[in-house]
Amino acid sequence: MVTPGMLQYLQDNLLGEKETVMSKETTLIKRYFDAFNRHDLEEVMTCFADDALITGAYGKRIEGAAAIREYYAAAFATFHDAKCTIRTLVGDNSAGAVESLFTGTRADKDQPINLMGVEILELRGNKSSELRDYHTPT
Repeated sequence: MVTPGMLQYLQDNLLGEKETVMSKETTLIKRYFDAFNRHDLEEVMTCFADDALITGAYGKRIEGAAAIREYYAAAFATFHDAKCTIRTLVGDNSAGAVESLFTGTRADKDQPINLMGVEILELRGNKSSELRDYHTPT
């Protein structure tokens, strides 16, 4: 049974055309995903602190701006059509979490790849200081 309070909640939060105000954390994460999907290496790099750390799904550590630049350059070369679709995005208090679906075709093998997972980001100011990636094959 739908109560009047539940109906009001649905109207206010799910059915109406309300403007959403994004936190600085979700704004940064969205900017990062948009840059990734355009394969814009320079814009991706603006999302990371110079001393940032990326920890991959299987524990690989990528530390510092030079290594992160190399990592994304290689990813864009390997997966010429790489794209991450955001399914869920939350952020506040200098941290964020995003569930996404990665799709791409491995260029050297003409092999499609689909990975579903979560990335946890820690922020310092308006940049990511740490990204932990938990994507696995679907």
